[in-house]
Amino acid sequence: MFDPSIATRTHARALQSGAARVAIVAIALASLTSACDWRVETGPSPTPTADAATAARDAAALNEAAIILALEVPAAIGSGREALAAMEGAAAPAHLDILGGVYEPFPSATASPEPTPAAGDADRGDLRAAVLTARDQALDAAFAASATDGGFLAGSMGFTHAFALWFAAVTDARAAGVEVPVVAERTLPGPHGDGVSLVPTSTELDAAALSKLAVLHDQARFAYEVIAARETGAQRALALEAAAKHRARSDALTALAAQDERTPVYELPGILIDSPESRAATARHTEQALGWAYLELTSGVSAEDRAWLMSAAFDAYAAGAALPGFTVAEFPVLPGADSSP
Repeated sequence: MFDPSIATRTHARALQSGAARVAIVAIALASLTSACDWRVETGPSPTPTADAATAARDAAALNEAAIILALEVPAAIGSGREALAAMEGAAAPAHLDILGGVYEPFPSATASPEPTPAAGDADRGDLRAAVLTARDQALDAAFAASATDGGFLAGSMGFTHAFALWFAAVTDARAAGVEVPVVAERTLPGPHGDGVSLVPTSTELDAAALSKLAVLHDQARFAYEVIAARETGAQRALALEAAAKHRARSDALTALAAQDERTPVYELPGILIDSPESRAATARHTEQALGWAYLELTSGVSAEDRAWLMSAAFDAYAAGAALPGFTVAEFPVLPGADSSP
């Protein structure tokens, strides 16, 4: 599996070592010319510039650092703000560490405070604004360089911020007495998810990948049907509604794959459905596993495939978060990229 920490840290070290080599050459040339009676007239040495990938890494690191700074600013407490702080308090430091920290082109020899992001992009004391900036720029970078490792990492980070903002809004809505639907189809927030179909009419993914997704949806359908058999009233109706949603998605993906690897029955240990709490946990974990599987497939794909895969992943994670018992600790800091659930 792709290890983003190795790629990003190697990037930073490569830039630093390149700058060091330029400095050594400059010093050597200065020593040689000063030892002679004549000097070569040259223009000022060019300042080393980062390539596009390194520039994107640096911008992402600044955005993650801005979130960390915003987390330290006292703010009016609200359930949504607390949920956002809890998710970003885990995600942003992990993202910044993976990116190798904020790059300092000319680090001083003495200790200095942590570098702060440049002002002007957003109000850095506003946590929601800082997360929104990080989300939009990460997703823009992911879709601009979709098939690269950097695009995969940016997509995972942007997805995390998108989910954190969505869940904070849902938490605020519930606190205000607004009903949030449990079973619904949701796409990735922002322009990259607008109007995206959760199952495309065509794709570059191979039949094996599509069949795997179809089977996962079919397993989810089976789990919800078993859960429905144990429930009554509104909870039974919700479970059956979710089962129908997964059945339709499984059928569509099977048709797209042009092969069917589903089975009539799947194993579901009784311990997973023997209480309302365990049934809710089983449903949440089923949705989260689906979200992970979709995001894992975004490595190396085109922007078109990234759009529907990330939207389908968001739909799955949001479905899990809408269920009873969800906590922010269940959401990974790099879905699809760090250790599998």
